[in-house]
Amino acid sequence: MKQIVIVGTAHVFDLRNKIKRLIDERKPEAVCVELDQQRLDRLLGKGPSPPKDTRMMADFQRILAESYGTQPGNDMLGAVNGAKSTGANLYLIDQPLGKTIDKLRASVQPMLSDPGALMRQLLGAMSAFPQWAKMMPKMMRGGGMDGIIELVIDVFEKDPEAYRSMMGTMYPDVKTILLDEREEHMAAEIRKVLRKHDNVVVVCGLGHLSSLRQLLSDLPVECIGIAELRRMGSVRVPVD
Repeated sequence: MKQIVIVGTAHVFDLRNKIKRLIDERKPEAVCVELDQQRLDRLLGKGPSPPKDTRMMADFQRILAESYGTQPGNDMLGAVNGAKSTGANLYLIDQPLGKTIDKLRASVQPMLSDPGALMRQLLGAMSAFPQWAKMMPKMMRGGGMDGIIELVIDVFEKDPEAYRSMMGTMYPDVKTILLDEREEHMAAEIRKVLRKHDNVVVVCGLGHLSSLRQLLSDLPVECIGIAELRRMGSVRVPVD
């Protein structure tokens, strides 16, 4: 019987130890991670720096992660370490980073030429999705960036489809590139892995969790989100 566990994480939270512990306890035959070879090499300190037009996002993730006492991508490193410690086969299931960046660059270039249009789209989306609009005053009251991230994660976990719908309304092409196409690719890769293995753990960003569950709805899938992950105990993970 197939056993599939999909773990939805946030790349800026300190979840490395918890993800490794989960894999140690489940002892899967295979671990799938939301990475391609280029991103894995970069996490391991072997790859080149991010392209200039994506460096701002990389720096933003680094700042957020440091506020939680960690580094961005530590969740994926926890999965890699978990696969290594249990002897599980490691599979990189994301589509090549270069392909995603090229498509995204072509999509956002017209938007960058009209900042006013970006703001109009944002305000329009907020009016169409009141649950997210109600969140804005709480964000504006402060609590620091940590508090904002915690609030966004909490709202997202309660209603992930609302977030995806809002993103689709604001930036449909971006949603297609960053979410839909990559999730279809990852689901197809997971199915390939399941032809070889019966017990599989998948580690991906929280934003992909609900869609992957739907794309694999014909299979027995267990989903674990950030709230459940953060309640788990942890073990110290040695730095490789």
